[in-house]
Amino acid sequence: MKKRFILFLSLSFSVFSQISPEQIRQNLLGNPNVQRLKGEDFTWHAAYNADVFYKGYMTYKEEKWIEEAIKYFDFLIGKMDKEPDGYRGWVGPRLEGGNIWGSAIVGDANLVNLMLAIAEIIVKDKNLYSKYGKKAEEYINLGKEIIEKWDKRGCWYEQFGYGKYLVQTKFILPSKPDEWITMEDWQISENLNKSGKMGVVCLKLYRILGDKFYRDRAVKIFSYYKSIMRYIEKEDRYIWNFWEPFAECDMTSIPKSWVDVHPERGGYQAAEVSFFVESYHTGVVFDEKDIKRFINTNLWMWNKSYENPQFKSANGKTNAGTLWSSLSDFDETIRKLNGILLEKQKGNVAIVEKDYFQNIVCKEPPSFKRKYIKDDKDVIIPEIPIYNSEDISMAVVIPMIFDNWTKISAKLEKDGKLEIYLYSKDGKMVEKIFDENVKAGYKTIRWDGKNKQTGEKYKGEYKIRFVFGNSLREVPIKIGG
Repeated sequence: MKKRFILFLSLSFSVFSQISPEQIRQNLLGNPNVQRLKGEDFTWHAAYNADVFYKGYMTYKEEKWIEEAIKYFDFLIGKMDKEPDGYRGWVGPRLEGGNIWGSAIVGDANLVNLMLAIAEIIVKDKNLYSKYGKKAEEYINLGKEIIEKWDKRGCWYEQFGYGKYLVQTKFILPSKPDEWITMEDWQISENLNKSGKMGVVCLKLYRILGDKFYRDRAVKIFSYYKSIMRYIEKEDRYIWNFWEPFAECDMTSIPKSWVDVHPERGGYQAAEVSFFVESYHTGVVFDEKDIKRFINTNLWMWNKSYENPQFKSANGKTNAGTLWSSLSDFDETIRKLNGILLEKQKGNVAIVEKDYFQNIVCKEPPSFKRKYIKDDKDVIIPEIPIYNSEDISMAVVIPMIFDNWTKISAKLEKDGKLEIYLYSKDGKMVEKIFDENVKAGYKTIRWDGKNKQTGEKYKGEYKIRFVFGNSLREVPIKIGG
């Protein structure tokens, strides 16, 4: 196996496509789910393997990959419908079931991300732009449109420099496509991977347009991600949950949804790591130390076999893990495992994947060089405190900005003593809010923001500190609006 792998990586960079991009497009269109489904479900199937056009062009530098991508995107855009507010979307049944339809935030991001990847190639090449510039501008405008659409529908939520998308509340009946049905009770913050995918839309729009609005939006999305990282100090690695409460609509006395690493689908975190890598390469939020911690986690998940690589989940609770292949840019072991797993894949798309890996990813040795940043002054790394938090798998304050009351909640991995403190913004202890022995699971308290001794209301910016054995987490807050 080792000898075969070395041969695999040692082939010349001069490579020509023996695969027909037209045939690949036909194969994508031949997926019966792409032909019969609508809405978010359609976008997941339509996006599957459709980054092959980007990888094909980057590998072979043949314009037919762009031409076939445009044909495929024309088909996708042709499947969009206008909703009552005039914005377009891939409208269809909600994945949760029922006869209420709508578009979805992640559905838009699934397909627009593919288009922006091709647009970014076109706008950087004068010859390509002279031929395909109108299509590139169409995709860019569609990207701008979906960001604007979900903002106007009230689905963007931010506090303290952190941001996340909320599930939409506006839907339609198929029989009345021109009228909204408003379902306020359905609102909850999106699963993290969905906000992350919109973050990548923003990164690409920023790189194409240079508009700092999109960069700042991405900073808020990925800063939130970084703020919820559960840091395992002894192994110098990160774990993060599939979903966590962030907005007021997310909490009762406990979170409205489950908080954990996904127990069945390791692909979610693999996709999220690719978002973090995209963010790193664009100079946003993550630094070299963060990337090393992701690498450490994925190698911890691995069974240490090259002959039959297997992966457990990032928290070790299930066997639902996979290789985080996007880390191949940085680490030789991840790269080697990626090559081994790619060798096992079959089909035309797999050939393109292998050629892309061999001739683009492996063109240079692993390093922490950022792909899209030439000057370190363009790198934005917000100050987000990271402490050992092995036994505190969630720590939230909802809302973080409040006048009267807030909910302070933790999820604990074992029984023990939980202490909750109010700290000043500059790191001085102000008051102990809570001190009790608690059981593993959720512990939530309601706090009025008042001094226990005087009854006076605190005012200004502070931090809530959670202490549980050797684990510690902090959340910024503001009392008084």
